[in-house]
This record gives sequence, structure tokens and C-alpha cells, in this order.
Amino acid sequence: MTSSHRPAWVEPPNRVVTTIKGVLIGSILLVMIYPLAYVILNSFASPDATTTAGLIPSE
Repeated sequence: MTSSHRPAWVEPPNRVVTTIKGVLIGSILLVMIYPLAYVILNSFASPDATTTAGLIPSE
């Protein structure tokens, strides 16, 4: 019996698969955060700044 806390049928994590999962989760995070940041920043912007479609208020 090994000293690992994994069940016997679970293989150790593969470095390539772990890297791909990290990149995928990071990409999904960026895709989800961008619209949220856009809404929050536009809620603080002036009406003129929102009609010019600028993400970061210039005032």
C-alpha cells in the first residue's frame, strides 16, 4: 500500500493535462470577467463616455 491519499484507481495528475486545464480555466475567467468589468466601469462613467463606447472613463 502506498502512502498517497489517493484511491488506488486514481492515476497521478499528468503535467500536460494540468497545464491545459489551467489555461482553459484562465481563458474562461477572462471571458467572464471582461463583461462584468465593462458593466461596473460604465456604471461609474458619465453618459457621454458610455456613448463613445470607452471601457475606462476618461474623466
